Amino acid sequence: MKTVLYLGIKKPDLSSKFIFDQEKTHLIHYPIIKTMPRPKKDSKDSLKYFLDFTHIIFTSKTSVNLIFDYLTSFSFPQHLIQQKQYIAVGSNTAKQLYKLGIKNVLVGNPETAEGVVDLLNTLPLKNSFFFWPHSSLSRNTLSNFFLINSLRYNECILYDTIPFLTDPLPDFSEVDEIVFTSPSTIDAFLLFFETLPLNKVLTPIGPVTKAALEKKFSKN
Repeated sequence: MKTVLYLGIKKPDLSSKFIFDQEKTHLIHYPIIKTMPRPKKDSKDSLKYFLDFTHIIFTSKTSVNLIFDYLTSFSFPQHLIQQKQYIAVGSNTAKQLYKLGIKNVLVGNPETAEGVVDLLNTLPLKNSFFFWPHSSLSRNTLSNFFLINSLRYNECILYDTIPFLTDPLPDFSEVDEIVFTSPSTIDAFLLFFETLPLNKVLTPIGPVTKAALEKKFSKN
């Protein structure tokens, strides 16, 4: 049985992009980052335009959960929430929207910001007004697209992602594989443990994380 160290915030389930055989894998869930929501006032300032937004873009499940909590606390009517066109960066983010009762969801392909841009390029965007709530670490791929194409948009930084270390530390001598779920998990790992272990299988989830991991190796 192999031992896998999984660094994502939430433990993977069967719908995760990280597929593992539960009978042959000893999974150690060790979240190495955590999210810290920004003050609710920042979101409220953006959500005052909610009735005018035509498209809502979500690039993480965390953004979905925070925005829908705020929509509830600010008493937005459900029928107005349902009227928007929702765009999810990937299938897991889309599933979170479905769980909240949202049906009008389009999904990027590939499951990256570039995939969302490819999707947007297939849509009629005249008179559109985009809302993009996101992490402080999000890349500027979408905002660049909006600016280049002179599209109206409002972006809101919802939360920060910070390194997170807890005891007990993982025993790397017992670990066969390390799974990185985002570039921030790579950065946090290097912050705490200084180097990437070359004697382990290092598995990045998604093309952006893969590129970040390859970049770290190219610098060495």
